[in-house]
Amino acid sequence: NQARAFGLPEDKLPVVTREENYTPSLYNDPALVKSTMAAIAKQIGADNVRELPAVMGGEDFSRYGRTADKIPGFLFWVGAVDPDVYAKAKASGETLPSLHSPFFAPDPRRTIITAVDAMSTAALNLLEKSDG
Repeated sequence: NQARAFGLPEDKLPVVTREENYTPSLYNDPALVKSTMAAIAKQIGADNVRELPAVMGGEDFSRYGRTADKIPGFLFWVGAVDPDVYAKAKASGETLPSLHSPFFAPDPRRTIITAVDAMSTAALNLLEKSDG
């Protein structure tokens, strides 16, 4: 209605259409989170697992749980920054570069080892539960 308020004629008004293609919110299944994160904490040490506040970021992963099969899922993050760099930034209040920043500087070896360990543990935890 701003265009009308400025006197734009009806035939010149903008046409706004909303795309049906959107990124839905991600829903982390609470039971799956609890079970999987307990298994991961046991595997890599509870001191290496942190619960973070929920965020409403756009993430295409949310589509995986929105199929006719209704398979529960959840998204977890693996820390990628050297622990000393993280501790120093936290102590000083410095904000570290985000995942998609050109300044993001992960500790590649440690990150890959931890991520593979966590994902393997998550998969084995689910396979054990479906094995009987």
